[in-house]
Amino acid sequence: YVRPWRSCVTISVSDDSLSEGDSVTLSLGDVTNKHSGIRAQTYCQDVFEFRVIVDWCGTWRYTQVPSPKIPVVSGQPSKLVVVTASEAVAGERTWIAIKVEDGWGNPCKEYAGEVEINSGGLLGMPDSYRFLSDDCGIHRFEDLKVPDPGIYRVFATDKKNDLQGESNPLKSLPKRGETSVFWGDLHGQSEETEGTNSVAAYFRFAREAAFLDFSCHQGNDFQI
Repeated sequence: YVRPWRSCVTISVSDDSLSEGDSVTLSLGDVTNKHSGIRAQTYCQDVFEFRVIVDWCGTWRYTQVPSPKIPVVSGQPSKLVVVTASEAVAGERTWIAIKVEDGWGNPCKEYAGEVEINSGGLLGMPDSYRFLSDDCGIHRFEDLKVPDPGIYRVFATDKKNDLQGESNPLKSLPKRGETSVFWGDLHGQSEETEGTNSVAAYFRFAREAAFLDFSCHQGNDFQI
């Protein structure tokens, strides 16, 4: 039961040995007789493995055998998220990102709806945008400008799904100050240690889905 395989089901055959051709059937998520079944984890995963190991000789020496593997995918649209930088200099480039999430905060990769956009005074934003399959529920608008110093907010609406989103405040400065605001996450893990998905997928999510300025992969030292 070495992590991340601590949650397990143990099946013991005690009356006799298993012979070639015998089978043991385990039903996960049984929905017969009004049972609620089993709920998937709340986060997406490219490959979720139901790892199977067998003590085939009855000696407490377990051997891994071919195991079922499935993807865990995002659910239905539940939230419209609008994100931008915290600061920008009037007349210089900035960006806005719009993301559609399911009830657990995962980007809805299959989303193909249309959102209406209120730019709040930013220059270069379209009045609406229809998501493409390549967007995977996320679209980032580049080459935008704030015309004058002040506070700007962008609003997005998906009327079909009754979703609305409001961006964080974007502070437009007359000039760059001595310090700037950046957002990041210094502690994230992947399947290299006790997390999920690859290191590349972790950094890709940080950049393209969480819109972070910096990020760090920090696995537990005893597992590296």
